[in-house]
Amino acid sequence: MERADAAHRRQMGGLPTEAVDLLPRGRLPGRLLKKQPARARTARIRDHVLGLPIEVMPDQMGRIMTEVLALARQHGLTVYDASYLDLAMREGVPRASLDTGLVAAAERVGVPLFAP
Repeated sequence: MERADAAHRRQMGGLPTEAVDLLPRGRLPGRLLKKQPARARTARIRDHVLGLPIEVMPDQMGRIMTEVLALARQHGLTVYDASYLDLAMREGVPRASLDTGLVAAAERVGVPLFAP
């Protein structure tokens, strides 16, 4: 169980860009921070993201251009979505997603869905 908990916190290398993308919009999941000054919003979001127990996995261009691309084509996914499916397959952990295409592909390759 401990291995699965640690693996759930692993994310692909694009996560820092996704997290920083929240800053101009002033949003955290489930929270609106529009009433705070821009610098306060940015600091609050930055502190929230940096405090998450997430290990960012480096992008592996060779793997993305071969195995992940093949997985994307096989299941009709974007390479972005296929990279998360590939990570779940390699780590042997469930995948958390609400995307119907990604959920279906995960089921086809035997990756269970994460259930909190």
